[in-house]
Amino acid sequence: MNRFGFSAIVSVIILLAVTLSLAAGCGTNTQAMQEFVDGYLRVMEELESKPEVAQAGQDASRKYAESGYTDLESAEKARLSYVESSKNDTKALADLEKVEAPDETAEKIKGQLETGVKQVDEGNKMFAKGLEGARDQTVEQRAAAASAIAEPMSLYVKGMTTIVESLAGLQEYVKDNELEGEAVVTKWYERIKGELETVKQYAPQQ
Repeated sequence: MNRFGFSAIVSVIILLAVTLSLAAGCGTNTQAMQEFVDGYLRVMEELESKPEVAQAGQDASRKYAESGYTDLESAEKARLSYVESSKNDTKALADLEKVEAPDETAEKIKGQLETGVKQVDEGNKMFAKGLEGARDQTVEQRAAAASAIAEPMSLYVKGMTTIVESLAGLQEYVKDNELEGEAVVTKWYERIKGELETVKQYAPQQ
């Protein structure tokens, strides 16, 4: 074999090796991206896994207000619903921590979800704290505590807005990288966006 022929074969082998390496790398990266999306969606399922808790809290809060803040049983039920929601948020955040972001875009999307959940959770904790002393308060004090909703509602709005932004980013991420789950991501985007609009209706205007 002449020298030219040998060099040509070596060049072909090197080119083939590089091509295979790049292809393998691309496949691995796509897999990591898909695992990120799947992990993110599992966290969303965790966050919204107990709608009955939120509904029970809303019902109890309404009964408490309608009673003129004398129905202490409903006050306690409402408080417990916020506590339970906070526990659920904590678990979801722990699960989110385990989700590996394969690139900067995914890291931003993950960070937005984390920030949003933490803000909503802070709102839950504030509502729970406002109700925990109801039994030892006068009716006037209970009414004042129940009326102090501006700050926790603001946290809800900020948190849910950030979560919606995170989901919008995830939609683009899935499309741009041709990943699976676009319909599920869109479902969550529309759902949380709708919930945000409802919360805004009841949030005090700043």
